[in-house]
Amino acid sequence: MRVLTAFTSIVVVLFSVSAMAQFGSAGPKVSYEAVTERSPLPQGEATRIAVTFHLDAGWHVQSNAPLDEFNIATALRIDGQDGVTVGRIGYPEHELIDFAGSPLAVFGETFTIGVELSPDADLAPGEYVVTGTLRYQACDDKVCMTPKNLAVSIPVTVAAEGGALQAAQTEQLDALLWEGTEEAPAAAPAPSEPAPETPVNASTSTLDWRELVQDFNVVGETVGYSKAEPFLEFIALESAKDDAEKSLIARLKATLSGQGELGDLNWGVILLSVLIGGFLLNLTPCVLPMIPINVGIIGAGAQAGSRGRGFALGSAFGLGIALVYGGLGLVVILGVSSTFGAINATLGFNLAIAVLFVVLALAMFDIIS
Repeated sequence: MRVLTAFTSIVVVLFSVSAMAQFGSAGPKVSYEAVTERSPLPQGEATRIAVTFHLDAGWHVQSNAPLDEFNIATALRIDGQDGVTVGRIGYPEHELIDFAGSPLAVFGETFTIGVELSPDADLAPGEYVVTGTLRYQACDDKVCMTPKNLAVSIPVTVAAEGGALQAAQTEQLDALLWEGTEEAPAAAPAPSEPAPETPVNASTSTLDWRELVQDFNVVGETVGYSKAEPFLEFIALESAKDDAEKSLIARLKATLSGQGELGDLNWGVILLSVLIGGFLLNLTPCVLPMIPINVGIIGAGAQAGSRGRGFALGSAFGLGIALVYGGLGLVVILGVSSTFGAINATLGFNLAIAVLFVVLALAMFDIIS
């Protein structure tokens, strides 16, 4: 029986490693090709380059301006090159697709990103390689993979006199949306026909909230624990004008500083409330199966020895849980919360958790001690 259990555990380990390896390499293969608007590139003049990326069938990547803040934007970053100045980056117009009932702004299986390069006037003619990185998050119709970085190398030739412009490449590059390019302002209505005012909450409005969001600027972000004064400064409540807003500020200050509402409660009442709440949590379906295990841990039954020993073991058990979970909670709110999501998405973290579970399973079957 022990041999059969060991064999089963080995199979599980191998299967887990294989699955993790497949997960780590899952996702589309991404290839690219770079074509210059004219070759060779002239010294002292800007030339655009079209970098076209190809994904496997059925895959797409998030656009450079995704609609959801939790999606990873596709971004091409070009490294600095001695003698070559990197100018604007141009992205294609995104496509809107439906994913689980929500719209996504994506680039399809094939998309082109433009790069503007300007060789210095005194740069020696010759062959050069400009490098960069494509940051992307690939998705299909079911799942989005972890973000990846693709190294990009663009070979260019520089000469005193550049080659002729290629009409096909110029047309393709003109269709891109280049960073820093201002859109033409909309034509103003004639003085005799003033534009009608549209109520913000008009039910007949056809404006999409995602379009309105583009007009907002992010002026600040905060994560983790914050004291009362910094928090109030962050949400800019100090600029309140009327009595209602000033009253709200006063209540917030009193509560956050422990002098109002919750702060008026006796610490004994708060502690008793926490203990009663914890006891009631033990009556939930998720915790009931753990009661026999907890009773066994604290030494109840024939081997308990005495009530004092059982009470001491139970107190140590409860204190250990409180310290561990309390400590983890403090670690999270004091700064790890902003990076835990990224850590949890890495292959190494998930592989370590998988190995830990396998080790615990082997210990449960007494294969390892």
